[in-house]
Amino acid sequence: MCWIFFLKHKSEVAQIFWKFRARVENESGCRIQTLRSDNGKEYTSDAFNRFCEEADIQHQLTAP
Repeated sequence: MCWIFFLKHKSEVAQIFWKFRARVENESGCRIQTLRSDNGKEYTSDAFNRFCEEADIQHQLTAP
């Protein structure tokens, strides 16, 4: 499967990932446990980190 989401602004990442998570978990019946991303500000924001904590998703950052 492949999903593509278009963003107008990087600040939309947390909101779009929330929708992506719901879709993937509903379609697959499996829970996202780990997310790996780069160190972009959109992935290290307080809102994104809070979302990962609330969803019990381990967020791993790659080396620059």
